[in-house]
Amino acid sequence: KYGLAAVNQLLNVCGQDQAVGHDVGCVSKKTIATSSLGTKAREKQLKVVVNAFHGFAHNHMCQLESHPLYQLGFGNEDLETCEHIFSSSNNTALLICHALGFHWKQFLDLHFSQWDMDKYLELS
Repeated sequence: KYGLAAVNQLLNVCGQDQAVGHDVGCVSKKTIATSSLGTKAREKQLKVVVNAFHGFAHNHMCQLESHPLYQLGFGNEDLETCEHIFSSSNNTALLICHALGFHWKQFLDLHFSQWDMDKYLELS
């Protein structure tokens, strides 16, 4: 029910031609289509896709319909940004597992600030 509420909010706030991508995109597409949001999603041309890594684990038809590589507007996006960010933050766990709350937050803030700087350097 929370996924449908998020999709409803996306359609209300962002309007036409939006896309949602996540691990269970193929299942979510069917859920949205059969829910009370189905008509609204079709009218606003909502795309539901799977993220790139997850897409290769599915059958061929799912990949052709839902993989971002075959969808217009996604470019090189693999829809795995959150996965990359949280994976990189796992490296900090060994360093902060015994830290006090203040130092724990301070180190995570330092980690993500550095992650941002590294990503901005890659853009240039």
